[in-house]
Amino acid sequence: MKLRILLLLLATTATLGLKAQGHVERPAKQPVKPRTETAKPKAKPATEIETDLTPEQLYTKAEAAYRASNFSAAAKRYRRAAEQGYAPAQYGLGMCYQYGKGVKEDYQEADKWYRRAAEQGYVDAQLKLGQCYSVGVPGLRNYQEAVKWYRLAAEQGNIAAQIALADCYETGTGTSKDYSEAVKWYRRAAEQGNPYAQKRLEALLQQGYK
Repeated sequence: MKLRILLLLLATTATLGLKAQGHVERPAKQPVKPRTETAKPKAKPATEIETDLTPEQLYTKAEAAYRASNFSAAAKRYRRAAEQGYAPAQYGLGMCYQYGKGVKEDYQEADKWYRRAAEQGYVDAQLKLGQCYSVGVPGLRNYQEAVKWYRLAAEQGNIAAQIALADCYETGTGTSKDYSEAVKWYRRAAEQGNPYAQKRLEALLQQGYK
């Protein structure tokens, strides 16, 4: 019995000695499993998730993108609305092509989309076509066509088109000189308060044209 107690005391003393020297038994470490991260799905571009928008809504978003200088997104939205026949978007897409905003500069494409909008009576596109044909966008100069589109826009009350048409008649550009027609169109613009038209109208009236 005494021998058993002695052995127990010796074992306890040995354990205490190991602890005093900093030798503490620690449980074996369990292997750490590597963390696996689940790949997050990539967010689709905004233009790919707008499938339920009307042409009017697409156009509104295109205008906002254009103002924010996000021309690529603007051109994509203009195109989607333009292909559905929405005249303001057709005009916007024409602008993108004319000035190379979000698409490669292409005057023929600009002419195509301006014309589609103009043929629907969209006055801004009619004026723009007149300017392209008269100012001479590369490959598009055609004074007779300019007069045609200026007239259509002028008949809708567009001041810039009225002045341009009056100038064509006064100078004989794209049409025969006709001072009576020049007076007529300057007068219409002058009646809307345009100072330049008022000045030109006064000058022609002083020369006896009516």
